[in-house]
Amino acid sequence: MISQATIENLLEQAKQELQIDFDDDDLKITSIIKNGCNELIRICGVCESDFEAGNRANALLLAFVRRAYDGDLSNFRNDYKSEIMTLKTESEVKRYEESSAQTESV
Repeated sequence: MISQATIENLLEQAKQELQIDFDDDDLKITSIIKNGCNELIRICGVCESDFEAGNRANALLLAFVRRAYDGDLSNFRNDYKSEIMTLKTESEVKRYEESSAQTESV
């Protein structure tokens, strides 16, 4: 589950990305962000810290939000297949390195 602080930070980033300066759509955008985070966690194995600004997961999430906000998610996975696979691979490598470091320290 993504923390409220992370959601609020992502909401501000998404509103900047979408060039929205009003609060009327905050609930809609927040819902999209939560769905996007859950989707990327499920298919790529990322964790909350991966959604920090400047990370690949963050960029992919903002692309998801942009497409969902515009009502055009139908081809998201296909259009971003390369980025999704790269993120999944990076996440797997990160988990492997973390588990190797824990094994070595024992």
